[in-house]
Amino acid sequence: MTEALSYPIGRFVPPPSHDPAAVARAIDAIRALPGEARAAVAGLDEARLETPYRDGGWTVRQVVHHIVDSHVNAWCRVRLALTEELPT
Repeated sequence: MTEALSYPIGRFVPPPSHDPAAVARAIDAIRALPGEARAAVAGLDEARLETPYRDGGWTVRQVVHHIVDSHVNAWCRVRLALTEELPT
């Protein structure tokens, strides 16, 4: 499998720092994601939802579920960290 198929938008490159403006942009992006995802799949029929983005890749439905699952898990972890005496 080629790099372009495995990482269609490229490999993750962490930012050199997390300045307040970057944090604000990230918060805005997370806040906007549900509406953007909803709009992106609105009107797709079952066949389109079951279409993989590449051969052997996840379907549209699987990608949407993965995004939701990963965000819920992140939210749970942050919530737990905020309520722990000594978060690890």
